[in-house]
Amino acid sequence: MPRRSSVEQFRQIYLRNIDPVVGYFARQCRDPQVVADLTAETFLRAAAGYAAFDPLKRSERAWLLGIADRAYRQFAASAAAEASPGRPRRGRRLLDRDEIEELTRRIDAERE
Repeated sequence: MPRRSSVEQFRQIYLRNIDPVVGYFARQCRDPQVVADLTAETFLRAAAGYAAFDPLKRSERAWLLGIADRAYRQFAASAAAEASPGRPRRGRRLLDRDEIEELTRRIDAERE
């Protein structure tokens, strides 16, 4: 039987762990836009570092939540610095209504 490609393996990790990662960010902040941005950032970082991931050293969920935690800490530090008077704000893509409703549903479900 042929081995699954790294892309397919990562896809499966993503599918198994998207909800816990969204849930982590939903507990950290209430803004669905920030939850979406940080979730995307987490999986981008994970994809970039996937070759070095060793499932014998830690679980995929622990690995991803560690990446998520670092992404959130960097976001929080950046947000605090940007809140300084006179500092310009960075732009980001705004979510459409359906995306906001879906993330709001996920955030509410996580809180229950």
